[in-house]
Amino acid sequence: MKRIALLGFVVCLAFALPAAAARNNSYSIDADSLGSVVLGQSIKLMMSDGTYVEGKVIRATREDITLKVKRIEPKDRFQGREVTIGTSAISVVHMSKSGPAAVPIALGVLGGLAGGSAAAFASESMASAAGAVAACFVGVVGGATGGALLGREAAKGTVTINVTQASGSPARPGAGQ
Repeated sequence: MKRIALLGFVVCLAFALPAAAARNNSYSIDADSLGSVVLGQSIKLMMSDGTYVEGKVIRATREDITLKVKRIEPKDRFQGREVTIGTSAISVVHMSKSGPAAVPIALGVLGGLAGGSAAAFASESMASAAGAVAACFVGVVGGATGGALLGREAAKGTVTINVTQASGSPARPGAGQ
């Protein structure tokens, strides 16, 4: 009975931690400050004219950012693998971020406990001691690996940046192109 209670507790924690760790944050910043925030980051941005650009920011100034392009919609909007876009033409930026390292570690430990408990419970009826040890080892390693991978995915989040102009108004259509 104790094993079932422990397993239930581990499962509850395994579902609670990812929900607490993964969150989306939304900020508003001035167009002049955008470059310093996104430099070196992989971003997805929406321009005020509806153009979608995805890539890594390789250069940034107060007036514009240069991206190594991964994807552009519509495709004929820009030419080349690097594009420079005026910050005043950008309305929204999305950046992925990693969460705290404690989440994958915690879920790895919990997964290992759950896998080991389940394997120990299943191996009680095994005739071979070596088989029982192997089953427990596989349960612990498999549970820990699965928990750590689940925790890594759960800890990821997205930062949404709404870009405003110096006056506080949203980006102007057609500006900086």
